[in-house]
Amino acid sequence: MSVSGKFLTAKIGTATIVGVTEWNAEEDPDVLDATVGGPGYTDTDTGPGDVRVTMTVLIDTTTGQYAPVRAQTLITNLKLYRIVTDTTPAFTLPAAIVTRSSQRAAARGRVEATIECKNKGVYSAAEPGT
Repeated sequence: MSVSGKFLTAKIGTATIVGVTEWNAEEDPDVLDATVGGPGYTDTDTGPGDVRVTMTVLIDTTTGQYAPVRAQTLITNLKLYRIVTDTTPAFTLPAAIVTRSSQRAAARGRVEATIECKNKGVYSAAEPGT
């Protein structure tokens, strides 16, 4: 399942990550494949779960304020909210490792950073309205 946020926010602990304009959380468990008797059909099952989070962060060029999250950074207590007023996070990652970080700028455009991270250990997800 992939979930994207609108009117969203992301937090590390209780501190809001400045400038998040988009986040995407994609659950991707290991796919286990087994062959059963008979004509050899597969019996697909899933193993340990992963969640990959991608965030786009807008950098405020007037103040230079942004979340300086670089590759190999360990993030603790990452919480993703669908709506800024939600009390329950859509996803909670007690520990996540940044696997990719990029920054881009364009003339007359925005200055953005994209951060991709994966869970380290357990994570939880909540359905909308819970």
